[in-house]
Amino acid sequence: MFLVERFKYICDNTLIATDDGSRGYKGSVVELFKANFSKAEYKVVFCCGPKPMLKAIKNLNLPVKCYASLEEKMACGIGACLCCSIKGKDDKMYHVCSDGPVFDIMEVEIE
Repeated sequence: MFLVERFKYICDNTLIATDDGSRGYKGSVVELFKANFSKAEYKVVFCCGPKPMLKAIKNLNLPVKCYASLEEKMACGIGACLCCSIKGKDDKMYHVCSDGPVFDIMEVEIE
């Protein structure tokens, strides 16, 4: 793992999870987050990772802002080709390359 010490320096609470338990909590980062969310006061949550994990975080309906860094295939990088289009709240369309890649998790659909 890289930048762990940097995250610990700049964040009030840094949690680590690995599937095999070789570092930090053994299991899903979503399980770890759910178990620890009520124990700490969060002002904001930032997440990145595979879509199933982001969807699980979104489904927690957190009482604080949550921002997700999304990954989509990108062809042009300026939003013209629509390759990286994602659906937002109220059927608004966003382009990950030009509107993101970081979005308020409640403002976008995660398939």
